[in-house]
Amino acid sequence: DLVVGNFDGSGGTFTQTGGSVAVNSVPFGTYINNGTYDLQAGSFTAAGNVTVGDVAGGAFFTQEGGTSQVANNLVVGNNTGVTGEYDLTGGSLSVGGFTFVGANGNGTFLNDNASHTTGNLVVAQNTGSNGTYTLQNGGQLHVTGFADIAESGTGTFTQTGGNSTFDGAFDIGRSAGGKGTANLSGGTK
Repeated sequence: DLVVGNFDGSGGTFTQTGGSVAVNSVPFGTYINNGTYDLQAGSFTAAGNVTVGDVAGGAFFTQEGGTSQVANNLVVGNNTGVTGEYDLTGGSLSVGGFTFVGANGNGTFLNDNASHTTGNLVVAQNTGSNGTYTLQNGGQLHVTGFADIAESGTGTFTQTGGNSTFDGAFDIGRSAGGKGTANLSGGTK
């Protein structure tokens, strides 16, 4: 497992400026809690899940370049009261399973002039969760399955630029209690 900032009161920063990092733990693997993983260049590969904001405080995964590959799920803001943020401002991110932005907690995902491919996208999954996905500038988003914006929580999808492609359904406010908003003011969808 790779853990950056394990509990409340702890903290940590992992900066990757090149080379390759492979986390082979399955099904779990990578947890960013009270800390930051900063991928500037090189490759990051996870054979299991990557969780940004699981049990403590605020967590950040910043990707300014390089490639990031997650075989299973990417969860941003996993548990109640926890905040997670993924800032993708360069390079590419590929997720084989789900990208959850606000599973039970608060999640924010920024795709600014980068590439994000995922099996499914769920923004604000469960009751009490909050999630925001923003696509801007030359960002590229390709969802090979379905997208749920506010499955049971409060979720927003905003696109001001770039290109988004959804091979499956695009649902807004899918289940009871889901409060979803989609804003398109630029780019193509």
